[in-house]
Amino acid sequence: MPDQEYVQTDGKATTPSNGLYMDGERLIVLPLRSCGAMIEAIRDLVGDMAAGPLYYLGKRIGQGLVNEVSKRVKGKGRVEDVAHAVGDLLEELGFGKISIIDADNETATLKLYSPPSIIGMRLVSGKEKSIGGGTSRGFCHLERGIIAAIFEEILGRRVKVLEAEAGEESGKPYCTLKLIAFDSTVNSAKRAYERVA
Repeated sequence: MPDQEYVQTDGKATTPSNGLYMDGERLIVLPLRSCGAMIEAIRDLVGDMAAGPLYYLGKRIGQGLVNEVSKRVKGKGRVEDVAHAVGDLLEELGFGKISIIDADNETATLKLYSPPSIIGMRLVSGKEKSIGGGTSRGFCHLERGIIAAIFEEILGRRVKVLEAEAGEESGKPYCTLKLIAFDSTVNSAKRAYERVA
């Protein structure tokens, strides 16, 4: 029997006899070590400039998740509604636990516990065993890009996701991400940026 690429499902991840599916599309499952290997490969290629390519890769991945998040958004597509839908989906897909710290119509703060970028890198190379401590180096570029792309598509606004903090709680790593959704006006963008700075 040939592998089916599409089957009808109810929107949640399901497992028919021929694979794992979400919203009818076949999913692939990768170990965290594979995620870490992809990140390490990009860092090997471009060194300290890896943040940009990882963010871009995340944005491309996020574009593939927009339809699923759109179905889950309750309300009129406010930042807060999208934040909860994104958090729920990414948790289902194995991105760790995601808490919405705060959200309004222009900004949101999300805390990702055990994000794949950090856990994967630890598994592959043993690097970055300790994070935080005042370092300016970001860790969750892939996750930032995924979240930015989903918000941009659903809100129809330009979005920037910044890594505000990375650290450990009870031995588990986390990244705190601050999202800024810009309106078309300069004053709105300035006001939103000042709120998270």
